[in-house]
Amino acid sequence: MKQVNGLWLPDSDTHFSGPGRSPLNYEIGTRQVVLGLTKERRLALDVGAHVGIWTCHLADEFGEVVSLEPNPENFECLQKNTEGMDNVTLRNEGASWTSDMMTLVHNREGNSGMWSLAHPGEKVPGHKSHFVKVITIDSLALPYLDLIKIDAEGHEPGVLRGAMSTIERCRPVLCMEVKGNGVAYSVVTDALYKAFDEFSFGYEPHRVGSEIIYTPEKNNG
Repeated sequence: MKQVNGLWLPDSDTHFSGPGRSPLNYEIGTRQVVLGLTKERRLALDVGAHVGIWTCHLADEFGEVVSLEPNPENFECLQKNTEGMDNVTLRNEGASWTSDMMTLVHNREGNSGMWSLAHPGEKVPGHKSHFVKVITIDSLALPYLDLIKIDAEGHEPGVLRGAMSTIERCRPVLCMEVKGNGVAYSVVTDALYKAFDEFSFGYEPHRVGSEIIYTPEKNNG
C-alpha cells in the first residue's frame, strides 16, 4: 500500500492517487448534504467502505460507525486509515440479500473503488476477482441506525433486500450511488425507485450528482 495526501491506498491505484487529487475530499459535497439531512448521529453504516474516505469523516460526526468492505487489499488500507478511531468497527465483508460467499470482480484497472459482486455462478473471465463473504444488514441486528451509505457498484438493490427489516425499524437516511457500474446488476436510478416502491419504505429521494439520498417521509416517521 502507499500513502497519498494522508490516505493509504492500494499500490495499484491510479484513480484516487492521480495528479492534483486529494482523496480525503472525494465526494465531500455529498457528505455535507447527507449530514445536513441526518437528524440523529448515533450510528452510521458504511457499506462498500473502500479505504475509509467516508468512514473517516463519519467517525467525526457519529457516535459509532460500522464499515463493511469485502476487498482484502482495500480492507488493509481501511484498517490503516482508521487506526486509533475507537468508535469505528470494521468488517471484511460485503452486503447482499443473503449471508453467503460471492465473487467480487474488478471492473476498471487502476481504480481501487471499482469492485462489484457478480451474480452467484456467473463466470467473469478476464477480470481480477476475489471470493468474499457477504452478509445481510439485517443480520447485524443493530439496535438503532441513523445513516446507511451504500456504494456497491450496481449491487445496491441486493443490499436493500438484505436490509428491509432494519430500514423499516430504524428509518435511517440512505445515500446510494447510481452510476450503474455493476457487472451483473447494471443498476440505474429507475431500479432503485422500483425497489423502494416494492418495499414500501416511504422515503423521499434527493438527487445529488451521481448519488441519491433518501430521507424518511414525514408522514411515515
